[in-house]
Amino acid sequence: MRLFYFDMKPRPVTERQMIKRFCEDKAFVMLLHFTRLENLNGILREGLVCRKELEGRPLNRQPIFCDRWRNRWYNRANCLSISFPNDLMFCKYRKTFPKAKWAVLKIKSSVLWELDCAFCFKNAWSDEIRRTGRSNLRSLKSYESLRVLFGERSGKYPVHRQAEILAFNRIEFPEYIEWVYFRTREDREYWKTKHGDNLNVPATIAPTFFGFR
Repeated sequence: MRLFYFDMKPRPVTERQMIKRFCEDKAFVMLLHFTRLENLNGILREGLVCRKELEGRPLNRQPIFCDRWRNRWYNRANCLSISFPNDLMFCKYRKTFPKAKWAVLKIKSSVLWELDCAFCFKNAWSDEIRRTGRSNLRSLKSYESLRVLFGERSGKYPVHRQAEILAFNRIEFPEYIEWVYFRTREDREYWKTKHGDNLNVPATIAPTFFGFR
């Protein structure tokens, strides 16, 4: 007679599993990324690509950048907001480029536990986050760092309105990019006629994302 023994010891919970459970408890509905409308087709074809890789391309293959340069410690990452775009930064760029048209991408929250991410409770450009990123980037990738974004809040919005996620991977469509929001119907039609609409991406009008939270 053969006896079978089963190991009943509980398996340790990984950091990514903790992040996933936290996100599910928070009922995150989305991550968001705003971009110039001219960049949208390239993003849907190639995914969101980090600044360092884009700057290494010939000028005719580079997108339109909002900022002139990106700090070295996080130029390998894509910047994402939780539940609402970084309205302070978005407003600044829209004032800087008053004639530009914009789109907001909805990104699946699974990016947070499936990809290599850092969780910044403030804007990644702030002195505190930059110091931490340079000296101990691993700490920003921890479950605890994600939890700190929300403090004791029970809702889906971080404590600091410029809190952001740095994703150190390419974010592909349709695997992770699942929706596009436009400010007006005219902007959506402009994109369809000027840049083409052959990628079959779900899109809608959402002026709320182009204001303040």
